Amino acid sequence: MNKSLSRAIAITAVCAAGLSGALATSPTAVAGKSRPAAAAKIVKTNFAYKADVFGAKVLLDGVELRSLKTSYSQQRCTTLAGVLQDANTIGSVEIPESDLVKIGGLTSDTQTFRNVKKGINGIVGTATVADVELGGMFQGVQTPTVVIKGLTSKAVAYYDKSLNNGQGGFATQESFGAPTITFGNLDTISPELQAVFDELGGLTGPLTQAVLDVISGVTGATDGLVEIEGLGSISLLGTGKSRVKRNSAESLASILRLEVDVTGNSTRLELGRAYARIARPVPAGVFRSTATALRMRALNDSLELGTLGQVSVPCEGTRGVMKRKSFADTSVLGGLVSLTGIRYGVKGEQFKNGRAESTVISNVASVEVPSVGLVVDGLRSTVILSKPAFSAKQQQVTKKFRVTIGNLAIDGEKIDVDSLVPGEDYEFGDGNILRYKRVVKNNYRGAELHGLQLVLGSPDQTISLGWVAGSIYRS
Repeated sequence: MNKSLSRAIAITAVCAAGLSGALATSPTAVAGKSRPAAAAKIVKTNFAYKADVFGAKVLLDGVELRSLKTSYSQQRCTTLAGVLQDANTIGSVEIPESDLVKIGGLTSDTQTFRNVKKGINGIVGTATVADVELGGMFQGVQTPTVVIKGLTSKAVAYYDKSLNNGQGGFATQESFGAPTITFGNLDTISPELQAVFDELGGLTGPLTQAVLDVISGVTGATDGLVEIEGLGSISLLGTGKSRVKRNSAESLASILRLEVDVTGNSTRLELGRAYARIARPVPAGVFRSTATALRMRALNDSLELGTLGQVSVPCEGTRGVMKRKSFADTSVLGGLVSLTGIRYGVKGEQFKNGRAESTVISNVASVEVPSVGLVVDGLRSTVILSKPAFSAKQQQVTKKFRVTIGNLAIDGEKIDVDSLVPGEDYEFGDGNILRYKRVVKNNYRGAELHGLQLVLGSPDQTISLGWVAGSIYRS
């Protein structure tokens, strides 16, 4: 049996194994009839809502191409119900220097909702991907192809006062549409697999339990990552994942991950992902604070990379506890930037009188940018915010910014960090510019801090290291 064919066919088993259970039941009315109309009155509640939905996200060598995060609808932390982020629609996605991935018909939206009569508060995110085609011609060679149509996913996180015998509680709900899958450009088929296609009615079929039963009986396929020889891989990210706690609930509904590596560079796409979260208590408001080790802009800002292991303060905070997270060493964009010892810390606390405080920290043990001979050791960036109590005359958030660097060298020559002036430009040959402790978006509610910023050759390529941002919103 041809290896490419057997692995491609196993895709159906992978997808069906995860989707069949979810498709067997229909969602309740929580995210349907309980959702207000788009023109519903916006009201402040005692809950914090957040959602993040996209039709397609592209990662190149592990770094997100943020400018290609298409059909993206985000509901940033808020306490307001009745907020609709208008459906974000895009015709198609174009991947740089690649004709092996084609995506079309993407739509996403998020909405906070409340039903006072039923005692329901929540948020819902929905993602739709109409067409996905993986494979085609590459360097004169025809690769296998996989076409998927009709991907939809919905995530709902809500509070219902009728749960727990009327004591109230949090819950989630994940649901999916029923896609079809088509295989093309496959080599000779074994008699066993020909029987499978006869059962399916050809190379196209819906992802159902019947499809899973027939194919798994021949291939013995199991859930997980499936490689397609000569093209890449495909996997199910997860049918539906939820986490329900005493004071919060989060829902994740995601469909597929596609990865093409035949070009020599790993290009990964995540499709049909919807995330929603609700939490309490929020007496002072909500936090919008994040940290990442690296962000990069290029081609006159038309290409943005970022979210390298990004972490965020939960909307309601962490009850004053510093939450820490570490990430593996990484090298991005063919070794343009290498980072080791990536660690983050986030903390948020709020009080009944309206006072709130947050801290966001980005730590990188070492950074190397070989193209300009830059080496940085011990880069730590910190933003500390404090919001006054409601009774205070001045409600502006106060901010503190800290950046420390152990060692900084360019082409082996050590730079005296203490001599650097925050925010000023330092040229070091060929039009390259180094900026230390650059504060941007400094406003009433918070600010953004870049520990080090590099402008390589021209403004068309800007790398921000030790990126942290924080803000506190009353609603």
